[in-house]
Parts: sequence; structure tokens; C-alpha cells
Amino acid sequence: MIPTGAAEIMGNKTNRIGLIIRHTLGRLLSDKSYISHDFKRVFGKKPDLENPVTYSEKLQWLKLYDRKPLYKTLADKIAVRDYISKNYGSRYLFPLHGVYDSYDDIDFNVLPNKFVLKPSHASGHIFFCENKDEIDHRALRKTVNRWLRTDYYYEHREWQYKGIQRKLLCEKYMVDSEYGVPRNYKFFCFNGEPKVLLVTTGNGPNRPQNYFDLDFNALDICSDRRNIEKLEKPENFDEMLFLVRKIVKPFLHVRMDMYIISGKIYIGEFTFHHYSGVKKWHPESADLELGAMLELPI
Repeated sequence: MIPTGAAEIMGNKTNRIGLIIRHTLGRLLSDKSYISHDFKRVFGKKPDLENPVTYSEKLQWLKLYDRKPLYKTLADKIAVRDYISKNYGSRYLFPLHGVYDSYDDIDFNVLPNKFVLKPSHASGHIFFCENKDEIDHRALRKTVNRWLRTDYYYEHREWQYKGIQRKLLCEKYMVDSEYGVPRNYKFFCFNGEPKVLLVTTGNGPNRPQNYFDLDFNALDICSDRRNIEKLEKPENFDEMLFLVRKIVKPFLHVRMDMYIISGKIYIGEFTFHHYSGVKKWHPESADLELGAMLELPI
């Protein structure tokens, strides 16, 4: 959600073709059948939904059976702002430039030179602008219209995205005084308690990702890229951890994304299914170790 250039983080053409297939043929399948086939596409076998053991399997169980109305509010990038403001304070929110129904509703003349644009009803779709004079409006309009046409629920059957009102948000371009691109602190929380921390630095698909325990000891696990940086615990980490513990108490599982920007704490987003549970872990044993941390009510 933090810009590094005028770019949209999305899959390549091949990924988009696969997405189109899943959104069309996949609509013929029930949630359970689709989720099983989606899992098999990555892991070569269907998940054990009766006795899930790995973290990836348990995320599939959660998609099917942990469906609370609050999750829809927290997945909606507009509604979640009201939830955070009411329960924890607006000081934790990224400043907002505007909310729009369509691309043509955006008055770029009144926007600052740098901003962040994203849809309210999806995850991973985002446009980072560092210079609005360089925007290719024809290309950006095409991208935004594709966002607004897409029902993100059909990609991996994450129930909380189903039926979210499709709008656009424009947020402030945030820069950290020390690092430039702010670091994203992603807390993996199990049965109401944070246990594992993922820190991402930079932006884009190749950004470094480092896993830690809550004492900031590095963990030799990754779900995408190997750890390549040594990071120090930020000064107000304990304050951020206190806030996370307060927020995540009601949830069986959530990945709570936070930022520290120039000494201030910001809440990023609530992610209930990390990579929708269809990303391999390295080493494979990490999938079992994370799965053992989550106790399901079955």
C-alpha cells in the first residue's frame, strides 16, 4: 500500500488468463470443490478438510467454516476504516484523499502529485503514483475498470470478499523518514495471540521478506523468497505489539498488517488467509510448524 513508483502490483498475462478461467469455469463448482482443486493445483493433492494438519490445509478449513459477518467489514477497505476509527482511533489510519465509484469520478487536478489508488473489494491490486503528470490514463482506466468488474471472491473463494461494494480509494503516499518505503510488519496471530512476525521491506514481487519470532529472533522459513536482510527491532515495537494483541483477540486466525512510519504506528489490513493458503512454504516443515500453532474447533 506504500508507493515506490507508478506501477500496479498484479500478476503477469499468464496469471490473468488463469484467473479468467477460474472466474468462469470455477463458478460451476461449490466452494468446497473449488477450494480443493485450487489447493491441488499448487500442492499436487487435495487438502484433508476433515483432519487438517498443515497451516495451508487449515487455511482452507477456515475459508469454509470460519465465516463471521465481521470479516466482511474488515475485508472492505472502506468499512474497515470506520471499524478501526471507532474501536482504536483514527490516528492509526492512512490519510484518505477520496472515495470514488468509477475512474471518471476521480478529479486528478485536485490530487497531490503522489498518491496510492486501490479498489475497496480486493487484495493485492494497487497503483502507486510518484508523478501524476506521467500517468497513462488510458492504461490506468483499463486497469481500474478491470478491478471494478472483478468479483475477488471467485479467485480463491475467500468468503469475506463476496458481495463487497466495489469502489476506489485514493490514499496518501507515505514515506518513512529513515527507510523511504515504510516497512510492513505482518503479525501471524493464532487463537487470539500473535506468534510469528513477517517483515517486508520495499515493494513489488521481489521485495525481501524476513520471518521472526516476537523477540525478533530470525526464523529460517519463507513462503516466497529467502531471508536476505538482518533487521533490528524498531523502537516502538512493543507499543505496536500491544496494539496487535488488543485487536486480534476475537479471531481464530488473522494476519495483522502494521506499519511504523516516521515513528507513528499505522494499521494496514486484516488478512484472514495468507496467500489464500495456496503458496508453498520453504522448508516444507514450516507448513507443519505453523499449522501446529493454530487450534481449530473441530
